[in-house]
Amino acid sequence: MSLVFEMRIKLHARSTSKVTAEEAAQIINKVYQAKRYECNGRISDTVEYEISFIIPVYNGEKYLEKCIESLVNQKTERKYELIFINDGSTDSSLNVLKKYESLPNVVILSQENSGISRTRNKGIEVSKGRYIGFVDNDDYVAEDYVEKMMSLADKINADVIKCGCVEFDSDTGNLLHDFGTHEDAVYENGLGKDLLRYDGFIWGGCYRKDFWGNTIFPKDYWYEDMITRFLPYRRAQRFGYLGESMYYKREHATNSAKKLWVSGNVKSLDQYYLVKELMRMNDELGLEKDEVLFRLIVSEFGFMLGHRTKNLKSDIREAVFVLASEEIKAFPEAYDFDDIFCRSLRKKDYKLWKLATSLRETRY
Repeated sequence: MSLVFEMRIKLHARSTSKVTAEEAAQIINKVYQAKRYECNGRISDTVEYEISFIIPVYNGEKYLEKCIESLVNQKTERKYELIFINDGSTDSSLNVLKKYESLPNVVILSQENSGISRTRNKGIEVSKGRYIGFVDNDDYVAEDYVEKMMSLADKINADVIKCGCVEFDSDTGNLLHDFGTHEDAVYENGLGKDLLRYDGFIWGGCYRKDFWGNTIFPKDYWYEDMITRFLPYRRAQRFGYLGESMYYKREHATNSAKKLWVSGNVKSLDQYYLVKELMRMNDELGLEKDEVLFRLIVSEFGFMLGHRTKNLKSDIREAVFVLASEEIKAFPEAYDFDDIFCRSLRKKDYKLWKLATSLRETRY
């Protein structure tokens, strides 16, 4: 924590929001109500490949070829499937894909624009791999990605395998973030608290398909990747991690998702609704309502909710904060930890939450 951040927090006078939970619910329900999230997906029992990669494609012509080349030129003898789903692109993405349609392990599907969740779900449904993985159409992977990931998967019969990921600036090539731990790790009895060490990105991972089961990406929600740490990670017993960074995440001006997500659209309330739905799913799956889940929820209701709702009208933003604070009450105070967002949520201190969010954004 920076000295400036620390000083401003110390100077903050505690201020509990006067908005009640009932008032907050009325405010939110007037502007937006999300649909219920159900895990009712379908998977194929057919297994012809060791792993299937699902690559949604939407207006990705500029970087798509780099992505494809990294996948088709893997240094491995293993059989793997590449499922490219053109999600109603209006550029020349489909023409780029057609250059590779003659390859025996490449599947190209086209559909009307349906969004990334439905597109990924479609890929899961038609996949013929023992494992499934996800790659975004503007990213790429290392040439030994398949070999190293699947070698570890086979070694421990993994439910989930993850590797290090780096985010880079497409224009300069400069490294922006390194999400890896640079240490290999194997867990054979669940992750426990170590779950919090690993990023929750769906990409850079391989998931055994029969373990994935009927889990689907939530349709009509933003922030669909949130399911990763809440569902597959928490359910996984055998988890392997390769510290080497082998997945390359491209950040570029035409990647509009991050801008859209903080645009002031009421869909940013999905950050609250999806966490609430995942808490319900946690109970339905019989997973523990433990300290790990509590910390995940604080993470999502803390900076992520604050950041993604920052451009909403002030009454709506305060209302969703109040509702998030109500959800925290489901956990004992014994789970509380030394974190400014944990404190603000537990004390229903809206001003502190806003302050912590804005100060964190200067380093985000």
